[in-house]
Formats: sequence, structure tokens, C-alpha cells
Amino acid sequence: MFIDGRDVTGLAPHRRGVGMVVQQYALFPHLRVEANVAFGLKARRTPRATVAERVAEALEMTGMAAYARRYPRELSGGQQQRVAIARALAIRPGVLLLDEPLSALDARLRSDMLAELARLHRELPSVSMLYVTHDQVEALTLADRIAVMDRARLRDCGTPRELYRSPRTEFTASFVGSANLLPVTVADGGGVSFAGTPPVRPRSPRRRDGHAVRPPPPGRPRRRPERAARHGVRGPMAGRHAPIVRGRVRPPRPGGRP
Repeated sequence: MFIDGRDVTGLAPHRRGVGMVVQQYALFPHLRVEANVAFGLKARRTPRATVAERVAEALEMTGMAAYARRYPRELSGGQQQRVAIARALAIRPGVLLLDEPLSALDARLRSDMLAELARLHRELPSVSMLYVTHDQVEALTLADRIAVMDRARLRDCGTPRELYRSPRTEFTASFVGSANLLPVTVADGGGVSFAGTPPVRPRSPRRRDGHAVRPPPPGRPRRRPERAARHGVRGPMAGRHAPIVRGRVRPPRPGGRP
């Protein structure tokens, strides 16, 4: 396993530079917010001055600086989740793992936290976030690339637009977004047959006057030569620079500066 080009397969988990946020937050109830955020730094034996600086930075980034002296029991679910994210970010990980971090929140808090995660994703381009979710809205909102898993197998992978517009498998089409799946048969010549009906060929694009748009025959230019001459270059121009006047190329004067 490589993180930022570094092989971390044989390293202990706490030395790999990976932050983790789980569903139930896993905050220490007997520690204040600032102590929870500092826990990972102290476990790494980070200098005390650096610990205070990074704790303040992480709490400010997640909007929890005003709650540094509170206990987890004095916070709402969304605030506890922000503390868990701040604790994971305080160690400055190369990879941040989020295992359904919003599943325990109600709809309103989930929407607010989704916006916060999207903001953090934009503001921390050096941190790769691996986000596990069953919610398609969360995936389509946050992800640059989405991997679709089914029964521990990778079914599809691509950008949100690719998976939504052009899914490669039936499972992806039914799972990502909403879609009507119609069984069709592609006939020879490009026609499509649905439910035993005769094949239907795709219609050619039409112009505003209703006439079909036909591609030019092979070997024939799309624009007539006389039209191309009005908008193109006339005469030999090798080895010369020609000034452009109102969109046209003016040949240099004889004996002028090249």
C-alpha cells in the first residue's frame, strides 16, 4: 500500500499518516474537546507547543474553536462529529478515511455537515479523502471519483458525471441516481428493438428548416474553397510574419521587415 509514493504496508497503523472518522464519533467522554483533538498528537509525542497550535488550527477549521473547553456530553450530534473530524485532521494525515460519518445524524444536521465536508474537501487539496457511504447524494456531492461496490466486488469506477450519465453496468444505472431500465436489442445496422417491436433506427439531426443534416462525402471539404479563401491565408507566406487586420491576414510588403 502506497500513500503519496511511500510504501506503508509494513508500518504500524499509527505511523502511516492516516486519519479515521467512524460512525459513532468515538470521543472520550471524560476529556474536553481540546483534549480529544490533541489525543492523536500526544500519542505521537508531538512537542507541546506544536500540539496547542495544531489543536487550535483544527478547531478553527471545523468551526469548533468556541467549544474547546466543553465535554462531548455538552455537544450536539453534529458538533461531536466536527470534533471527531478535527481530531483526525490535527495529525495532518495524507489520507482521511470517513466510514459513513453522517449516518447517525438527522436530515438537517446531515445536510449541514455535508456542506462542511465539501468545504473542507476544497480547502485541503493535499488530503485525499476516502468516503464510505450508501447515500448517493453524499457521493455525488463530495466525490471527484466514485467506486461502486456490490457484494465486496468493484462494479464500476469513474467521475460522478460518468457514472450518472453513462453507467457501464446495470447495477450502477439502478444504484446511482434514478433511472428507468428498458430491455432492448441492438440490431444490425444500428437499429434498436424494444419488447419485440421492429428495429428503430436513430433519426438524423435536422436543421431549422426541417431538412436532414447530411455529412459531406469523403474527400470533400466542409467549406467551399472561395469561402475558405475569404477567411484564410492567400498566397505563399513561407518565412514571413504577417500582421492580422480585422481578422484577416495581410501579406507583408515587398522588401519590408520580415
